[in-house]
Amino acid sequence: MEKPVNTSPNSGSRRPLAIILAVAVAGAISWLPAGIGNVGRKNNLLNGSFVRVTLPSGPAITHMIDPNQTPENVRDILVSRINAETVFVATVVNDPVDSNLAAFQVKTSLNATVSSLQIDETDTNIDDIGTRFTAGRASTGFEKVSWSNTIVGNGVYRLKIELITNPDYFQTFDTSIAPNDTAAGLDASIKASLISAGFSVTETTTSFVVTRSGDLIEATQVDCTDSGVVSHAVSMPSTSSGPGGLPALTDLGLFALVATLTGAGMALFRRRRR
Repeated sequence: MEKPVNTSPNSGSRRPLAIILAVAVAGAISWLPAGIGNVGRKNNLLNGSFVRVTLPSGPAITHMIDPNQTPENVRDILVSRINAETVFVATVVNDPVDSNLAAFQVKTSLNATVSSLQIDETDTNIDDIGTRFTAGRASTGFEKVSWSNTIVGNGVYRLKIELITNPDYFQTFDTSIAPNDTAAGLDASIKASLISAGFSVTETTTSFVVTRSGDLIEATQVDCTDSGVVSHAVSMPSTSSGPGGLPALTDLGLFALVATLTGAGMALFRRRRR
């Protein structure tokens, strides 16, 4: 007996529709930006201390630096240690702005962006540590000089904050010139400079927390060549909001949007089958 032919106009489109939905979801999830950290400028020989990476809902990963390791060595070890946690996936990358930095990116094992990233270090030869989220964060934090350092007066302190919309902030402070020749004085200069540039600055015992009204912060980078400053910490927290404090489409929100669109597509698919 000859099989009846399905003449429904929708029957031939079911498989392509499912494929399109799957590709759309995979493409959208893979687009979610990773957090990027850098642990210094390449090819420098380090003195030997520690670097610590802190990720959300996981242990802080600390590497004790051996003398004469380079930032690239340290980065590769950190990537291996992060991957051993299984809930994160870290890879070596080039920083999108400065390829001379020893950078890595990290996502969750589901290929979504991590909600926060913090890097601490205490090696005097590490230049330029920082964190980056290309989608932006509402705030950034970095360690106050006065928390665990002294000023010798033989170098400079550099701070760079990259913004999504407004011009980036980059300032150099000479530690041989008052008031920057004391840790408290340098902290005061940093805070005053940021406020003058349009940022809002709040203080904790250990850190400055910086926001910019109407904008998001993409990256923060710090460096100091003064021999008395050995400790730095930079973090990009999980808080996120759009210009003027309005809610933004965060990475989690984007994932939820993708899921919603997928559900709507599947509902439409089922209706067409009927």
